Amino acid sequence: MNRKARRAEAGSGGIAVAGGQGLPPLLVLAQAAHRDGRLDEADALCARHLAASPGHARALHLRGEVARLQGRPADAIAHFGAALATAPAVAAVHDGLADAYRSLGRPVDAERHYRRVAELRPGAATLLNLGNALMELNRPADAAATFRNALRVDPRLPELHYALGTALGALEHGQAVEAFRHAVSLRPDFVRAHEGLVESCLAAGNADAALRAVCQALERVDTLRLRVLFVDCVRDAVPARGMAGLEEAMRRALAERWTRPQELARAACTIAALREPLDVRSEPLRTLLDLAPVCHRAVEQALTGQRRVLLDAVASGAALPPGALDTACGLARQCFINEYAWFRTPDEAAKVELLCRGVQAALDGGTMPPELTLAVIATYRPLGALAGADRLAARSWPTEIATLLAQQVGEPAEEHRLRGAIRCATAIEDAVSQAVRDQYEANPYPRWVATIEAPERIRLGDWLAARFPGAAAAPLPDGTLEVLVAGCGTGQHAVETVRGLADAEVLAIDLSLSSLAYASRLTASLGVDGIEYVQADLLEAARLGRCFDMIAVGGVLHHMADPWAGWRALSGLLRPGGVMNVLLYTRRGRGDVRAARDWIAREGFEPTPDGIRSCRHALMALPEDWAERLSASPDCCSASGCRDLLFHVQEGAVSLPEVAGFLEAEGIRLLGVDVSSATEQLFRERNPGTGGDALRDLSRWDLFEAENPRCFSGMLNLWVQKGAAAARLGAARLGAARPDPAA
Repeated sequence: MNRKARRAEAGSGGIAVAGGQGLPPLLVLAQAAHRDGRLDEADALCARHLAASPGHARALHLRGEVARLQGRPADAIAHFGAALATAPAVAAVHDGLADAYRSLGRPVDAERHYRRVAELRPGAATLLNLGNALMELNRPADAAATFRNALRVDPRLPELHYALGTALGALEHGQAVEAFRHAVSLRPDFVRAHEGLVESCLAAGNADAALRAVCQALERVDTLRLRVLFVDCVRDAVPARGMAGLEEAMRRALAERWTRPQELARAACTIAALREPLDVRSEPLRTLLDLAPVCHRAVEQALTGQRRVLLDAVASGAALPPGALDTACGLARQCFINEYAWFRTPDEAAKVELLCRGVQAALDGGTMPPELTLAVIATYRPLGALAGADRLAARSWPTEIATLLAQQVGEPAEEHRLRGAIRCATAIEDAVSQAVRDQYEANPYPRWVATIEAPERIRLGDWLAARFPGAAAAPLPDGTLEVLVAGCGTGQHAVETVRGLADAEVLAIDLSLSSLAYASRLTASLGVDGIEYVQADLLEAARLGRCFDMIAVGGVLHHMADPWAGWRALSGLLRPGGVMNVLLYTRRGRGDVRAARDWIAREGFEPTPDGIRSCRHALMALPEDWAERLSASPDCCSASGCRDLLFHVQEGAVSLPEVAGFLEAEGIRLLGVDVSSATEQLFRERNPGTGGDALRDLSRWDLFEAENPRCFSGMLNLWVQKGAAAARLGAARLGAARPDPAA
């Protein structure tokens, strides 16, 4: 090509015009309209020019670009293809064709044209596009080689390092971490590179490096994915002293509800314990005190020591430093949340009793007790238990005391009022159901204060497709999603369901009126609509007279005499294609709890407030590994949680082969086992090359659990879907169980 032709090509946007002339006037106007975003006008001008000059390559190319930008890839391919007839060796035309083919999901054709671009216009950007097409063809090794060639051309392009990291990650290659690190170093605000770096550290089994990376990322950028990754990392990693950004990320995670606060409790306490001496005033810990039970032996001991100092000073009349009232109120709010599970000595109990008598005498004499005295009492027992608590609540107090009275007097009074408004839908006649009901009447569980803030609602089908790719769940209804939360307890899961799932309407049932009243109060305080709370026994769920698109039954079936009967009863209420989320204890997973229950039986601890306090205190002193694990469990850090964990009136467990047999017999399809990212990664490493179906193979999970007996130490979390045969069986059972309306 001579110099004149090259000038003509440059003036025509990279496509030489026949005869070596510049752009015609119509195309000059079309190019200006394209540049200004007036795409329809640009297309019309090109069409007018082509009517007079058919086959003009520049006009066809510009029409192709317009069609591509307007989301019409098929039209773009037609225009670019026609341009090739006149300009077969122009890189821009091949580039446009490749992009359009990628938009249509035709990566083979895209690769062919990207390779032609690489021949005509070698460069890093061209190789980047080619490598991306190879990734879409599931050829990560070829893509990685292409990206490496591109980096030899331009090693300063962060997108290339990111793309190389993605390819190496698909190959389970350890160098993915370094590739993502290069991308981040070149562009500190590169969101996807930050996310890739954290994910690659997790995939390599290095939770500590992942935590360090996600904390550094959150100092620069903020995405929902990074928040989720922080929660995943901080639960599995061991926070280290001096880790940049850690305290601030934890403070935000708690304050902004990136997950349930109790899931962050242990990590927040660990961060506080990193300081020497232990700093009970650290920001994450102060935030946690109002949100969830403290979950760390050393931190609990420091706080109980602080409580004892305050008690001794108030009881003796000694002077206290400024800020004592604020400290006492923070401790009191925490103690109410954990239901006064912290151990107390007989001497402490006696001093508190004397303070309570003094408060009572003041009230009887028409005077108000000192604020600090009330706050210190509230660290040992709820203010609502004081005779005359209503007189306290009726007076004007400083904000700290008013908040305590609202928590410890007002909220329980509101729950008592709400009990009378809850409908009872079924009788509770089963002996085990009655015993379980009585336990939760005394100790509603879990005693939550705040829960995760869902950023936006998602359709259940979309969530299932993302969480269990390849499971091919049957489609769910497009309209209202009718959900049953069976054994809803204190309502946390019901609230999260309505907040997280699009168009969900929830019926939440439980045996315990105390739990349902707690749920109703919190649901109203959060301004959440779309939940009806009803007292019912799930064994009698057929009497509800309704069917559902989704049923959630978490932590309930293993508290029944026959969990399979409970599962069948609920399955009968699912519509064909309906989805159920089932959580169960496994026998291996409950090994620590069995050891604890045997120890409790030997020691004679009772499921009373004093018995639970003594049990926890003794458990923390045991040297056994199982005792250390249990004492660090969030469930062991409150009275209701400890009773549910270690003193339950009815507990059973299952094996994975039993679950597999039940699903097969009932015609229910397993969509997937929901586990943490760390557990899933370990499972994939133990089952290499088996694909997504292995994640739905309970026999493989059974072998995995045998090697990792605590992998389901929380619960086995299953998502299943009902087939047509199971629907017919369930309908027959439902019809048989319904009462005769004429009776």
